[in-house]
Amino acid sequence: MSPRKKANPRVREAHAAYAAEAPASESTREVEAQGDAHLSFHIDPELKELIELAATQTGQTVSSYAISTLVREARRILEEQHTTYVSERDWEILMDLLDNPPPPNEALIRAMQSYRRLVVPRTEPLEEG
Repeated sequence: MSPRKKANPRVREAHAAYAAEAPASESTREVEAQGDAHLSFHIDPELKELIELAATQTGQTVSSYAISTLVREARRILEEQHTTYVSERDWEILMDLLDNPPPPNEALIRAMQSYRRLVVPRTEPLEEG
């Protein structure tokens, strides 16, 4: 069994003082009212106090603060993963190719013929007979 760290009294005092003054925001109530899924994890007591202080500074409960922070970060990461960054030079090349596409080469012509042979007949409406 690992020893527990003592809570920082200054963090507790600041947390208690701010919690008494800070009203819950409308978005906090919305977050708390949504869903019934559950996450559970253990963290260092000092980190918990830090999170509690940040939550009270924003007028949110710890749960609402944790949810909004996790969701915001998850969205940021997913957006970042689905965004392609290119240099200005590469952007100019891409835009030029879109504006002035080169004529199709042999491989593209064969791919288009194959597509028309295999896919297009399957997507045409059935004839009633």
